[in-house]
Amino acid sequence: MLGTHREREVQKGIAQLKLAFDNLEKVKPGLSAEVLGAVYGLSAASRDERARTITAAAASASARRDGASSRAGGVGPPPAAASQPLQAQHPGCGGSTAADGQ
Repeated sequence: MLGTHREREVQKGIAQLKLAFDNLEKVKPGLSAEVLGAVYGLSAASRDERARTITAAAASASARRDGASSRAGGVGPPPAAASQPLQAQHPGCGGSTAADGQ
């Protein structure tokens, strides 16, 4: 992703996210995939059409790239994470999200 964004602040933010996920994997392996799956699921279920459109476009691009399934190669949400709201998986994380426009 760093190569597709030229703005320095965006690159710094992406790098910080990568470090955060790397650190999360060191503390609890597999949790970053769970977090990303939950974010993916929240986006897909969002009332904000922009969030749903981005999620659908990502799934479509992944399916085209992988030849069939958006789950091939570990891309896309884990089935359990996508089917449950983030709050159900992690009760302490809150309710509304920016993706819901609230």
